[in-house]
Amino acid sequence: IKGSGNVSAQGIGTARLGGKFSLKPISSKRNHFALSLVGLIPIDGQQSNYATTKNFQIETAFSYLRFMPYKIVSGAQIGYHFLRKHSITAKGKEYFQIPDQSFWGLYAKRELWNHSPLWGIVELNGSVPIANGSYSSFNTPAEILLAVNYRSKLDWNITSGFGAGLTSSVGLPDYRIFIAFIKVFKDRDTDGDGIYNSKDACITSQEDTDRFEDSDGCPEADNDKDGL
Repeated sequence: IKGSGNVSAQGIGTARLGGKFSLKPISSKRNHFALSLVGLIPIDGQQSNYATTKNFQIETAFSYLRFMPYKIVSGAQIGYHFLRKHSITAKGKEYFQIPDQSFWGLYAKRELWNHSPLWGIVELNGSVPIANGSYSSFNTPAEILLAVNYRSKLDWNITSGFGAGLTSSVGLPDYRIFIAFIKVFKDRDTDGDGIYNSKDACITSQEDTDRFEDSDGCPEADNDKDGL
């Protein structure tokens, strides 16, 4: 664990289980808002070189997505992490207690090629403790993530990638690998053009954003309909 003095540890840490809920009343074709709620379940380590926490944790966040030209999707989120006196332990000894945190994230993704089920993702995230005192790289973790997302036709998304710590904060790994399985319920956006399938006349072809009939979800090859 970076920044943890004489604690040398490896481990899984926590399992995450939660949901993300679309805020359709305030969302539009190009701007999407959502709320998420995630529970973090501790996995108690038994090995002597394993560090973990024994407290159940909760995260809640507000996120924003912007669908841009060239099939680029950018996003940002801000949230609150209820740590409930989060502690890091190793070899049965408690080393640190960390207060609740406010966290943030920025990311962008793009299709790897036209009509590809694979998307490349880059993300930058971090957090700031909600407590009195000075702030330094020790208690303000920041991390960069690179990942690939696979979008199946069965409403499952699979994301796998690599992350690296940018600061020497306690609890922030030097590096990590991860995999996530996401089930999409009800309305979805198969072609990733920002128009839900229920309103998309071409669910497998992305809308071309050219200010001509941009709300039907279909690319228009001949805007002036002159046959050319």
